[in-house]
Amino acid sequence: MTGLEHALDQVQRGAWVLTTRTAPDGTVTYVAHRPPGWSGPGDAFEEITAPDTAALRARLAHRCRRDA
Repeated sequence: MTGLEHALDQVQRGAWVLTTRTAPDGTVTYVAHRPPGWSGPGDAFEEITAPDTAALRARLAHRCRRDA
């Protein structure tokens, strides 16, 4: 399983929530974070941010490779 496949599997299982944040100036940041009440492995308040969806996929895949 590739890093991206592992990351998508974790998203489907509910280990990550994907969302966006919009700054007052309109800048959008893409975010992956642990769901509220996360009690699985890792930091419950961990968050990955990126300027676009491609970068978020790459960063999440890289992060999930550490867990594979």
